[in-house]
Amino acid sequence: MKFCEDELGMNKSVTARWKRYLRQVVAEALGEAPVQLGGPSRTVELDESLFSRSKYNRGKKYPQQWVFRGTCRETGEASVVPVENRSSRTLLPIMQRHVSAGAMVITDEWRAYRCLGREAYTHLRVNHSVNFVDRATGAHTLSVESLWAQAKRGNKRR
Repeated sequence: MKFCEDELGMNKSVTARWKRYLRQVVAEALGEAPVQLGGPSRTVELDESLFSRSKYNRGKKYPQQWVFRGTCRETGEASVVPVENRSSRTLLPIMQRHVSAGAMVITDEWRAYRCLGREAYTHLRVNHSVNFVDRATGAHTLSVESLWAQAKRGNKRR
């Protein structure tokens, strides 16, 4: 926005309106043609996280929002979708839409992911109460967990 204001001489309110408009256009375009993650011989980490924040870390909490994310390890491509809840009824259609058949999918032990083995994916799970990397398979969700930490850190600063 600073570039538009300084270099193009645009007013702040006009710049803000354009920014909102362009975000909406991009969001609609991605909604119509979602990013396809994975595929044969590719690994996709899936996870969900709850975003919520209180002003100055006290007082009234703002509305909570569940967010579902998939990240392809090999390409770095990601898909982020706000969801109402973490049920398999909610998450499975999103997974099917965003994760290509033949991908190796790694998740935690959340019960909504149990059905993935019956889909067109190789499914590995990590039990975080035991360890963060499954010693038998080497499976982990550290990449997507790291991205959640970065996103939440940025969310707290605002």
